[in-house]
Amino acid sequence: MLCTNMSLGAMQTSAARARLDWSAPVGPNASKPVVAGDEVYVGTQTVDRRSEIHRFSCATGRSLSTAHTWPGVLESRMGKTAIVRSPDGQVMGVNARTGEREWGFQPANYPAAVISDGKTVVVAAHDGLTGITDTETLPMDLSFTADLRDTKSLAPGLDGGWLVHTGRYTGEGKLNSLNSQGDLQWSVPVATGGPQHAPAVLPDGTVLSTNFDGRVAAHDGRDGHELWRFDTKETYVNRPDVGPSGELVVSTCSGKVSQLGPQGRASWTTDTGDRVQRAFVHADGTVFVQHPECLEALDPATGKSLQKLSIPPGELTQGADGSLYALGRGGILQKIVLE
Repeated sequence: MLCTNMSLGAMQTSAARARLDWSAPVGPNASKPVVAGDEVYVGTQTVDRRSEIHRFSCATGRSLSTAHTWPGVLESRMGKTAIVRSPDGQVMGVNARTGEREWGFQPANYPAAVISDGKTVVVAAHDGLTGITDTETLPMDLSFTADLRDTKSLAPGLDGGWLVHTGRYTGEGKLNSLNSQGDLQWSVPVATGGPQHAPAVLPDGTVLSTNFDGRVAAHDGRDGHELWRFDTKETYVNRPDVGPSGELVVSTCSGKVSQLGPQGRASWTTDTGDRVQRAFVHADGTVFVQHPECLEALDPATGKSLQKLSIPPGELTQGADGSLYALGRGGILQKIVLE
């Protein structure tokens, strides 16, 4: 699909629109942006494999600082601490302003996933999960009691706990819920094909899982039993996005977008005609769809295309205020405001 910028101005609609707010050069070999409060971090690697952490103001795009640190990939953040994973699998807490190493943790096996809820870092390795709590001196290890192997993804869960997808891509996967102490609350099988994305949680506590069989399944957050399934009839499903009123938008890589209501019933499905990398729901319900070089707005009532805005190819990250941050392959960071 050729993306030609199209405005909402002449249309009789109350839907939100997207506009480019600012652009800032970062450099090559940049990682996905990480939004931390009113700042956005981007990690890059130099020719000598040193790592750099670039800080920008979310409001203006002004460069705040560039910190040089050990080789590694920017994974997440905890407060103003950047979480970096080094090539040898060490997880480090690095001061985002100075690059000074604050703490380090070396798991027994190379981590499959590293994530933070802003208070605790959780490292998933083949031999299980370890939580790292940032203290004034050294991190505190918290070895989770749940014996979970083959971890594929994890996400913050209910009441300070964690949701963990385990399994292999060729067999049955499992969705697991742990409390904040690492105790297993429940574990349920998910469809053959294994987990595809990190689990997501709806406002009412319902947990969503996506699998390589093309289905999205909803689970009761209290015991994990399945409530409903939605079959996209595709192989690759993007991570679902949840709107402010519980609207659920499911998209497939081939270009189909569906809005689901109660019990997983689709209120509409549209074929955008181009590959879809992710869909976002604005505060007013407008659905924004990311194509390889285009951001498209869809009417929340019908799925009809309302606007197209050219964006650089790459990953998008959504901030707490709903704004999107795009990092193109050329190393240009852009802020896209949805209003």
